[in-house]
Amino acid sequence: MLNEYQQRALRVTLMSIEKDLFEIEQMLKTEDYRGILYAMKNDVLDGEAMLSIISLAREEIRAIAKHFSLQKKDITTSRQISAKLAHCWEILEDSRAKKLKSYGSIEEGLEKMLDPRIEVLIDLLAGMGRKLRT
Repeated sequence: MLNEYQQRALRVTLMSIEKDLFEIEQMLKTEDYRGILYAMKNDVLDGEAMLSIISLAREEIRAIAKHFSLQKKDITTSRQISAKLAHCWEILEDSRAKKLKSYGSIEEGLEKMLDPRIEVLIDLLAGMGRKLRT
C-alpha cells in the first residue's frame, strides 16, 4: 500500500508522536520540578484520564504500524543523550558575547565575564559526551 519512502515518512511521524507521548507521560507522572531558571508545576487536574488517552494513542500507533508493516527502530540512550548534548553545545556557542551583539550593543567586558563560563559549560557537556564512549 505504501512505497518505501512513504513508509519511512509515516514511521518517522509516528515515532515522533510516540516520543512526545512518552515525554508527556513523564510530565504527568512527575509532581513538580524546581530548577535553577525555571520551575514546572504539574497543574493537570485529571492526569489519570490523560494517561489513559496516551495508552489508547499508543495502541492506535501500534495498529497503524502493524497494518503498514512499519519497522521498529532501536534507539540507544547514549545516542539520544549524544544528540541532546550536541544541541546544548550549539545553543551555548550562540550564547557567547559576540553572538549576543545581534540582540543589541553589549557592554565592554562582557566577553571576559561570560565566555569563560560558557566554556566551562561546554567542557562539562563534552565530559559527559566522553563518558558515553567509555
